[in-house]
This record gives sequence, C-alpha cells and structure tokens, in this order.
Amino acid sequence: MSSFKQMVKDGTIKRADAMKVRLADIHVEPGFNERTPGAELDAYIEQMVQYILDGGTLPPLEVRPRVEGGVWLVDGHCRTESYNRAAARGAAIEWLEVRAFVGNDADRVARIVSSNTNRPLTPLETSRVYKKLRAFGKSPADIATMVGRTRTHVDQMLLLADANTDVQQMVEAGEVSATNAVNTVRKHGENAGHVLGDAATRAKAAGKAKVTAGTIEAKGLPRKVLDGVVARVEAFTAGLPKEARMVLHASNPAPDATVTLPVALVAEFLHAQTAIADARDKQETKAREKAAKAAQTDLAA
Repeated sequence: MSSFKQMVKDGTIKRADAMKVRLADIHVEPGFNERTPGAELDAYIEQMVQYILDGGTLPPLEVRPRVEGGVWLVDGHCRTESYNRAAARGAAIEWLEVRAFVGNDADRVARIVSSNTNRPLTPLETSRVYKKLRAFGKSPADIATMVGRTRTHVDQMLLLADANTDVQQMVEAGEVSATNAVNTVRKHGENAGHVLGDAATRAKAAGKAKVTAGTIEAKGLPRKVLDGVVARVEAFTAGLPKEARMVLHASNPAPDATVTLPVALVAEFLHAQTAIADARDKQETKAREKAAKAAQTDLAA
C-alpha cells in the first residue's frame, strides 16, 4: 500500500517546508463530495479562480494516499476545481501544498462538514453527509460529536435526509426552507410532500415565491373575521340590482356580458377581501415568529 513517506521518496510528493503534490496527481473520489452542482456553486468557484489568477493563494488541501498512484482528495474539492480551471486559463500551476489526512472512512466523511475552510454546505447537502455517517453505524449522538453540532441539529438533518424525494426537491429548489420542511415531515410523515405542495399552490396564488410557516398551517379564519366576511357577502348579494342578478344567474351568460353595480356594493365585497387578507397576514406573522424562535436552536445549531 502507498504511503506518504514512499511517495516523497519516489517523487510523487515534493517536500520542503510542506508536502506538495502535482495538480495532475490529485484525484476526486467518485461519490465522496456531497455538494450539489448549480449556478451558486459555480459562481463561488469562479470567485476563487479569479483570486488565483490575480496571484492569490488558497489553504492547503487535505489528501490521503491512493493505491493506484497519486492521492485522493479529502478536503478542498472546490479549491481543486478552481486550480484546474485557473490552469486551463493559463495559470502556471503544477505543485500544490497538501496536508496528510489522518482518520478512517467515517472521519473522512465527517470532514466535509467540520472543515472550516469549506463553503458551508446547504442543509440538504449536510443531511446527506449525516446519512452516510449513519450508514457507518454512527448514532446521532456520535455524529453530533464528530461534526461539532448539537444532537437536535443532527436529528433534524436526518429527518430531512429520510424525507421523500418531493420534499427534498422543494428544499433544493428554494420553495421551502429546511426548517419548515423538517417540521412538516415531523408532523405529517409520508404526506409531507402533499402538504407542502398544497402550501406552495396557496403561496403562488398569494404572489409569494416561497412556502412559509403560515401557508403550511393554513389555519381557518378567526370566528370574528369570518362572521364579518359572511355579513358583507350577504349584504353584497342582497344589494345586487335586479338586472345584474338576471345576468349573473343566466344559465349561459354571454362571454362579453357586463353588469353595472353601485360603488357602495363593490366596496362591501372589497372590504370582505381586505379583512381576509389582513387576517391571513397576522396568522403568517405569528407563524413566522414561532418558526424563527424554534429555529434559533434548530438547524443552525
């Protein structure tokens, strides 16, 4: 089996004040990196590429010996991709400073989360890392210790990791926060995707791009508000002029048919709609405040 000492001896690794490896000898292990490709990640890497092209230096990579030759990358996937892109654009990059990673296979997976040089993982990416660690036989308490997070945080991330694909897709698309997704999974289990889908439909109808705690809960209107709305709707119906009533009640009204209504009557209808909107806003505000308070010790822990 290859060792760092042997690779220094045969020239694969160059050692001065620090170990160095040729960029071409650094290999990415298939399936190891849990980052999700996309525009945001690409923009982050491009920032580092420009930094390298401008003469900047990045922290050393963490690697382990590779039996077939060269080294496997443990920590620094974005940095390595940045070096490769910079080299392709003409930067003179050959030897990179590296550090030896010490630990077993589970430790290597945990390093993805615990590294302080990484771009922070998204909640969904983090959940996949914890799921891998669980597959190594690590308990939630073990995982919390390995990555330096709270047990509550790990439990919630594992819930997200085990959620159905439709829930995870909504989180990845930014349609719902990880916190709201986890809370919905905890409450509704297998039906969480359906609940969140309905909430997304209501959110879009209200002109909102993201599902909130308020749209998920979808509580009924308070009795006082509901009574007021019913009274205004009844007043609107009772006040309809006879001509308008005949047009509206026709079995097949003409597509271009119009009716004339008193301004006061239309105002009744608009007041009812405003009362509903105000009540919904108050409900959503309370739901957001409740969710924010719970999240203080939740996913960010």
